[in-house]
Amino acid sequence: MLIRPKRGEQIQSRMAVLRSNFMFSELLKLKANSLEKVIPIAGDCALPDLGLSEADRQVLTEEVQVVVHSAATVNFVEPLSSALSINTRATRLLVQLAKQMGRLEAFVHVSTAFSNCPVEHIRECFYPELLSCSADKVLALQDQLSCELIDQMTPALLGKFPNTYTYTKALAEQ
Repeated sequence: MLIRPKRGEQIQSRMAVLRSNFMFSELLKLKANSLEKVIPIAGDCALPDLGLSEADRQVLTEEVQVVVHSAATVNFVEPLSSALSINTRATRLLVQLAKQMGRLEAFVHVSTAFSNCPVEHIRECFYPELLSCSADKVLALQDQLSCELIDQMTPALLGKFPNTYTYTKALAEQ
């Protein structure tokens, strides 16, 4: 499990808190050691290459069978430059990493119904016509321009989307 160190709290202590969460109580009654297979790895979706060390990257590519990607900034007013890094680029990087995982059996990306909020009746499909430009183009712009300029371009890039959260999640789905 990729876990970001947070407010001086190390990943091991964050993992211990997660393992003691009530949502796992029924699972742990059935199989007490089931969460022992989940190993915390330090990372951060806002950093280049997900903030992974080479050693951890190797473990992931050699050992992981299931990826569940649910990390995101859910702040609806997050600056676009930051939301792009966390919600869109990190998803792309994780998909690229998953393609290198020799034992991968499943990849699950947890998105949100809000990523298609401009549509009144949402089907289980991608809506490219909602985006002002493709994820490739937006991420290329982010690589070429300053954070300040990307943030100034936000209204033009959002198009029909009401905020940076819904927009960057729609890009990630692409």
